[in-house]
Amino acid sequence: MTWAALGLTCRFTIVIVFAASAFSKTRSRAALRAFMASTEAMTALGPRPAEVVASAVLGCEVAVVALVAIPSQLSARTGFILALLLLVAFEAAIAATIRRGVAVSCRCFGNSDSAVGRKEAGRNLLLIGLAAGGLLTAAHAVPNVPAVDWTIAVCVAVAIAAVLVNFDDLTWLLGEASLGGASAHSSVALR
Repeated sequence: MTWAALGLTCRFTIVIVFAASAFSKTRSRAALRAFMASTEAMTALGPRPAEVVASAVLGCEVAVVALVAIPSQLSARTGFILALLLLVAFEAAIAATIRRGVAVSCRCFGNSDSAVGRKEAGRNLLLIGLAAGGLLTAAHAVPNVPAVDWTIAVCVAVAIAAVLVNFDDLTWLLGEASLGGASAHSSVALR
């Protein structure tokens, strides 16, 4: 895999993950309200300031998708920098939530009932690595990438994004398998 193909993989993964995140929060009024409530609980702000923060997060997620998807070095770099800033802010919010001992449902991808914790922090660290990789490889010309590298990049990005977007379900499922049966989450339906 060439540097350009690696950059495309980072680019496609970030676009898919941030698009899925923004869509899952805005797909219904109930999903948006749940995200707003989760933001309020995580930030310990009142309803109005939390609504502003949640709206800014959504705006930034959509901006990341648009900027990273545009085949321009400047646009991609700007999008990756915005993604990095947003992901670092998410890490800080997760750390503060854990430190305060508050059990808040993770609404990163919509309807998860699991409390924010180390696995979300770990997922964000992986996303930070992908965004940093995309930033470092953004200088490679996208149009000059061979078709086979495009194909590989798309397939790898879709696989990585599927794991990251469904991380809560996968960790629950793997936890169930390792426990050998039902747990407290056995009533959770797979999406």
